[in-house]
Amino acid sequence: MKKLSILLTVLISSTLITSCSSDDDNGTNPNAAVEAVSGTYKLISYTTPTPEDLNGDGVMSGNLVEENPCYTDWTIVLNPDRTFTRTEKTVEILDDEIICNVMPSDTGTWDIQANMVKLVRADNTELNDTYVYLDSNKSLTQTRQAEFPTKFEEIFILESGSVNVIYVKQQ
Repeated sequence: MKKLSILLTVLISSTLITSCSSDDDNGTNPNAAVEAVSGTYKLISYTTPTPEDLNGDGVMSGNLVEENPCYTDWTIVLNPDRTFTRTEKTVEILDDEIICNVMPSDTGTWDIQANMVKLVRADNTELNDTYVYLDSNKSLTQTRQAEFPTKFEEIFILESGSVNVIYVKQQ
């Protein structure tokens, strides 16, 4: 009888310990990262390897957001339900002019692991790898291969290379 009493006490104690354990993964809320990252992000920097004066104001800049309207109004909206919408523009050169084309918005799902935000299109294709989320300035950053306008012998051309993009969360 004493053994049964001890066994019953151990069983009840272990049940209480298990039921009192944290439901939020050792004190961290798994949805906290989603809540913190969710929001609307606006492109503030699209930096190319070499500075240019694409707008003819006499000021050279490697940040094309400052040089051409094709790089304004780019956004990424990360919804709390883990869906996203991303809007960007493409650039082409026609008769030595930079032409902006609004692309259809990308939509799909997103997830965050550590500080990496991954976007997956609705058709299940990965979108431009991942963005690094920096909590300190509420930004999404990425280095990608892209074409961008530059001047060569006084005419506009498209050059390929590595660009850095930074989106900042809007309040």
